[in-house]
Amino acid sequence: MIPACQRIGDSKKYQKLLMDPDLSEYIIGRIMAHERAHVIPSIMRESGLSKEDAETIFLYIIHGSFAVNRAHHFVKDQKWSHDVKLLNKFTEAGYQNFKK
Repeated sequence: MIPACQRIGDSKKYQKLLMDPDLSEYIIGRIMAHERAHVIPSIMRESGLSKEDAETIFLYIIHGSFAVNRAHHFVKDQKWSHDVKLLNKFTEAGYQNFKK
């Protein structure tokens, strides 16, 4: 599960824009608009949460993923891979906890 901001960060064309703190909210907003229709239903299926609660989790995931990827300068190295696996495990455990 690779976050949308990391997929976009693969492009050298966008890397400087992604690192610009003045553009962060705009970029996150665009990512959210693009991913919302796919990710929110997925969160609902995985967790059993309502749409409203899934939207809150979605907001958290997008902002958190962007922050972590930005800390790695959108470079997919060994530390980034470790962090993504860690966060995916954390997220999956949360989904499973909601399903109980």
